[in-house]
Amino acid sequence: MAVVSQARESKVKIKYISGMDVEGNNIVRTKTYSNIKAAAADADVYAVADAMMDLQTKTVEEIARVDEEELVEE
Repeated sequence: MAVVSQARESKVKIKYISGMDVEGNNIVRTKTYSNIKAAAADADVYAVADAMMDLQTKTVEEIARVDEEELVEE
């Protein structure tokens, strides 16, 4: 039997620099936003995440999309 994947859910994770420790290293925090439609285009997800980060003073280190898929047999 063939196994196929079916899109279930997406999340966007934004890593940002929240400050520096006593040794001068960046303190990196991650904020995760769930319930992103699996069918949403990558460019749209990025644009929304980028717009949200424009509302604060923190420096963005990374914007990542995490897709969850279910594996089922056909």
